[in-house]
Amino acid sequence: MEPLRAKDRLVLEAFAEFDPAKSAGLTSAAPLTIRSLCVFPASDSRTLVYIGTGGGNIILASLDPPSTGGAPSYGTSDGSAKGAVEFLRSATIGVRQIESIHVLSEIGRVLVLSDGSMFLLDLHLLQPARKLSFLKDVTAIARRIPCSEAMSLGPLGDGVSKAEILSPSQKFFQKLGGSIRTNGIGPRITESQRGGNSCFIAAAGARKLVLMELLVPGSIDVDSDSRGVSVHLKEIQDIDGISAMAWLGNSIVLGTSDGYTLFSTTNGISTPLFMLPESSGPPRLKSLWGSKEVLLLVDNVGVVVNASGQPVGGSLIFQYAPDSITEMPSYVIVTKHGRMDLFRRKSGTCVQSVSYAKGGIGQCIVASDDQGKGEVIVVATPYKVEISRGQLRNGTECRNLDAQTELSMGI
Repeated sequence: MEPLRAKDRLVLEAFAEFDPAKSAGLTSAAPLTIRSLCVFPASDSRTLVYIGTGGGNIILASLDPPSTGGAPSYGTSDGSAKGAVEFLRSATIGVRQIESIHVLSEIGRVLVLSDGSMFLLDLHLLQPARKLSFLKDVTAIARRIPCSEAMSLGPLGDGVSKAEILSPSQKFFQKLGGSIRTNGIGPRITESQRGGNSCFIAAAGARKLVLMELLVPGSIDVDSDSRGVSVHLKEIQDIDGISAMAWLGNSIVLGTSDGYTLFSTTNGISTPLFMLPESSGPPRLKSLWGSKEVLLLVDNVGVVVNASGQPVGGSLIFQYAPDSITEMPSYVIVTKHGRMDLFRRKSGTCVQSVSYAKGGIGQCIVASDDQGKGEVIVVATPYKVEISRGQLRNGTECRNLDAQTELSMGI
C-alpha cells in the first residue's frame, strides 16, 4: 500500500449489508444474535464469511467485493450485481453460543469453539461437524503463525528438514519431552502416507495446554468430512486460567487474569511479560498476521510485541477498552457498543470513526481477511452485518463519504 499523503487518508468504505436471520429463513420467533465472525479469502475474487450465533449455528455467506475505487452501495441486497453477498448455507453445532471460528486453510477445515468444546467442519459446511473429544472446557484457541526464523529452523528451531526421519509433530513434541498421543478421529497414518497438509493449533482448558498438529494425508480429499483428519497432540499439565492466546513461531503468548506470559515451545519455559493491574479488565489480544506480531491490551492501551515478547513501536491508546480487534495493512481496527475506530499503527492516530446507532447497540464485532490482503472488513452488530473495503481518499472525498455514511445509518 502506498504511503498516505498529508491530505489523504485510508477509510473503510461500506459496500454491502447482510441480514443473516432473513437470509437463513429464520423467523422472529427464533431471534438470531451474532457472537463471532471469521473472514476467509477463498480466492482473489471470492471471500467467505462465517457468522457464529448465540444459538449454536454457523451461517456461511459468499462475498464478491466490488472493484477497487467503486462507489459504495449501502443496503445492498443479497445477490446484487456489485458487491454482492450471497447466503450459502448454515450448520448447527449445538444450542450454545459459537465463541470463535478459525479457518485452517492449510487443511481445508474450519475449527469452531462452542460451549467449551472444539468442532471440525469442512470449508463449505457440507458435512456434519466432528467433535474433538480429547479436550473439554476449552477456554482459548490459537492457530500457529509461522515466523521467518522458525520456518528456517523447522517447527522447533532444530534445523532438521521435515523430510528427515521424524514427522513435524514428532520433532515438535519431542522437544518438549514426553510421548506423542494420536487422537482417533482419523485413520492412523505412516510416514510413507505423509505428504499431505497440516497446521498447528494450541488449545487451553482443564488445567492444561494442548499443542496439536492437524493433518490431512495426501490420499485424503480436502473436501471430505473431518474423519479424514488425524490429530497428533501434546498435553502440558498444570497451566490454568488461560482466557486468551496467540502463537507466533516457537512462542505462545498466554493471557490470564494475572497478566501475559510468553511460553516457549522450544524448551517449555514460561517467561512473564507483564502483570495486569487488579482493577483492569480481562486480558485481550490479537494476532497480527501481516507483521507476525501480537497486540496485547491492558484496558484501552495496546502494546504490540514480537515473537520474543519484545515491544515493537509505541503504545496504541484507544478511547475505550475494545470488545473486538482486527487489522489491515498498517492499521488496527477496534469496536465497542456500535462504534468502530480505525487507527494507524505507526502513529497511533485515529483516522476514521463510524457509529452504527445512537446510544450504542450492544456488542460490536469486527473481523478482516487477515490471511489475505486485509482489505475486506466485516463489522457485525448483534443482528446485522456490514461489509467494507479499505480505500484511499483525499480530504474532500472523506468529508463527503462521512456524511453519506451518517445518512445511510440514520445518524
